[in-house]
Amino acid sequence: MKYHKLTLYPDCKTISVAHGTLLSDILSEYNLQMPCAGRGVCGNCKVRVIKGTVAKNRRHKAVIERKHLDDSWYLACMSRIEDDIVIELPSNDMLINPGVTNPIAPCIESRHPAGIAVDLGSTTIVAQLIDLSTQQVIASSEGINPQTSAGADIISRIAFAMKSPSNAQSLTDMTRKCIGDHIYRLLHNHIHVGNITGVIIAGNTAMHHFFAGLNVERLSCAPFCSLTNGSYSYSASQLGWDMLQESCKVELLPNISHFVGSDILCGIQACGIADSDEWQMLIDLGTNGEIALGCRDSIFCTSTAAGPAFEGLNISCGMRASAGAVYAIEHEDEGPKLLTVAGDKPRGFCGSGLIEAIEYLLSSSKIDFTGAFIDSETELYSFAPDVYISIQDIREFQLAKAALSAGVELLLKEAGIEPSRLKTIYLTGGMGYHINLAKMQALGLFKDFEIGQFCKIVNSSLSGACANLRHTERNRIPEILNRIKFCALESDINFQEIFCREMFFSSIT
Repeated sequence: MKYHKLTLYPDCKTISVAHGTLLSDILSEYNLQMPCAGRGVCGNCKVRVIKGTVAKNRRHKAVIERKHLDDSWYLACMSRIEDDIVIELPSNDMLINPGVTNPIAPCIESRHPAGIAVDLGSTTIVAQLIDLSTQQVIASSEGINPQTSAGADIISRIAFAMKSPSNAQSLTDMTRKCIGDHIYRLLHNHIHVGNITGVIIAGNTAMHHFFAGLNVERLSCAPFCSLTNGSYSYSASQLGWDMLQESCKVELLPNISHFVGSDILCGIQACGIADSDEWQMLIDLGTNGEIALGCRDSIFCTSTAAGPAFEGLNISCGMRASAGAVYAIEHEDEGPKLLTVAGDKPRGFCGSGLIEAIEYLLSSSKIDFTGAFIDSETELYSFAPDVYISIQDIREFQLAKAALSAGVELLLKEAGIEPSRLKTIYLTGGMGYHINLAKMQALGLFKDFEIGQFCKIVNSSLSGACANLRHTERNRIPEILNRIKFCALESDINFQEIFCREMFFSSIT
């Protein structure tokens, strides 16, 4: 077997790589962003070759041109190592950090029983250590879901799992190990905490299936159904979590339906929707747009195929909300002023930044109500060096916007209520908490509501998971589930008409 030297800059680390190895296989441990799971579609796994050559086929060149990159850039998922090369990785802030992103709090002396709540998100996994006597959060641990190596969106991961039993098992194993690592860090840094009596895990239906090791094939095609939506209980030893006592019960909460998981169930509990005398709505702006609408009498829910655009993925210069991500844009006479995470040099757009960038283009008459550039010769608008919005990015956002808007409208019609009757609209999810409501409405998202109706929640899934550490709250789940009706958008005859209408940024009169 022939081997070559691969040098990674700026770390100046050199490794030996077998001839013909895909660069993406080597860089997977460096957590390079690959939202399309290495299918050569998104173009986000770009690296710069400083020394040496890598062959580019016609398809590879086409993606590079579409991303408006020069010849020094290559896609890791389409580059095979056939010589000694030196490559430059994106800034470390652009890479997914699988470790803790929230600092561990100082150790709190407590001999009270404690529990651990886990939000198993499609993109991010968060675990919190809770003092059960006071409900105080002792510490948090957060990191990227390692399943992103199989794709940024759920469909890509399901397709990956269906290729082989070993692929499916790898998603289960990596998820369980990642959560176990978070738990280990929480307990290692808080050795004076009392006995951990339970672990509660909430997530969407696909995450539920992956964690439980269930077959996901039924989630991939019509008539779209779950193998099961029930809860699962485990001992610590079954999951290989030897940092916990064998008596500690680990519970994976039940789903609402095949497309709405326990993350929304927990959100319904956290927001008090099931106990409210007035109508309220919960909208989770994440990888999937999930919506719940209800009061104590009845609850309706649905899921929209919004895709990962709201998290800055599948966008030319999209990135997660790490250092250098544009999260807001101020309008100034000399042009747009970009506000970035940590005040760093602009490197790309996260979800909220994408909304603000498109709102800037619309309000400054750079694009029209259809999303097309006013100048027909223009294909992109540059906000900073190597930071731009293309016509394809605008279309990606419009698809997500239309799907979510249609979901909200159809759910209101199903319940038979007007937008004005909603007392509160809770926005949650990574982008939901940071979104600029006025700019969101300027683009036509939730334009039928008043700003005063909205309330932002950082993570309603995690809040509900923490509440379910209490037996009294967890025992209410069957009764709440009995009151929830899932509404399938794909079977609604009005969906396509509303979806097409909501693609535009303003109504056509």
